[in-house]
Amino acid sequence: MELHRKHGKAAPREVRLAYEHHPLSAFRVERISVTAAAVCTVRTEITGAEGKSRRVGLRWIREDESGDPVPVPFDGGTWRLYTWDPARFVRVEESDAHGIG
Repeated sequence: MELHRKHGKAAPREVRLAYEHHPLSAFRVERISVTAAAVCTVRTEITGAEGKSRRVGLRWIREDESGDPVPVPFDGGTWRLYTWDPARFVRVEESDAHGIG
């Protein structure tokens, strides 16, 4: 939401620029953990174009058009990625047997 307020119609360009040096060759969703009524973390294995894989957690928030949280199962909410900046993904340790959440 903040991205659109800050960049408006240029938002897709800003995201594209942030990722241009981080190409992926593959990704796999491993688990989705609902950590609060309007928050979930998606545990994902990503593989870069160079072939190196790592696990990351992508935090999502369910909110309305004003940016206020909307708990499941209420109507009117949309899941949005909390942050799209690749440097801000939650890193998942390899030794984490239980995953996120």
